[in-house]
Amino acid sequence: MNSSLSPLPATGPLGRLAERLSGDPGFMANVLAAYQAQERLSSSDLADRLGLAPEGLVQLALCKRPQPGGTEFAAQVRQIAAFVGLAPATLAQLIRQVDAMEAAKHPGQSTPAAATHSEPAPTVGQARLGWLAAARDRDETDEQPDQDAPDHEAGKADEG
Repeated sequence: MNSSLSPLPATGPLGRLAERLSGDPGFMANVLAAYQAQERLSSSDLADRLGLAPEGLVQLALCKRPQPGGTEFAAQVRQIAAFVGLAPATLAQLIRQVDAMEAAKHPGQSTPAAATHSEPAPTVGQARLGWLAAARDRDETDEQPDQDAPDHEAGKADEG
C-alpha cells in the first residue's frame, strides 16, 4: 500500500495490526480507511483533520466499530471518543458519512458495516436516522428547456 495513501501510520506492531484491520468492517480501521479514500487524505492529513497524534489514530483504528442504528450507537461513540480524545460529534459524523457513501455506492444492498450487525439492510424509500442526503449540482448547460413549461415572462407580468 502506498504510504502516502495508507489509512494509518503502520509503525510498530499496533500500527501494522491496525492496517490489517482496515479490511474488517467490524473495526474503526475500516471506517478510517473508507473516510480517507472518500476525502483523499494522507494518513497525516487524516490525523490532523481529527486533531489526533498518529498514535491516537492507531488507537482509534483498533477500536470496535459502533453499531450503526443500534440503540447503543451514541454511547459507543462517546466511549470511543473519550478514549482517544476526540469530540463525539466529529466521530459520529465521520461514521455516518462513511455509511452514507457506502450505501450510495450499493443502493438496496447491505453495506459491509451493516453486514456485521443483525439489522436488516434499508431499502429505497425507507428513512433511517443518521443517513445523509445529497444532491447533484448541474450546470445550466446540462438542463434542457422544457417545451411544455409555462413562459416565465407571463409570471412577471402578473407581478407588476
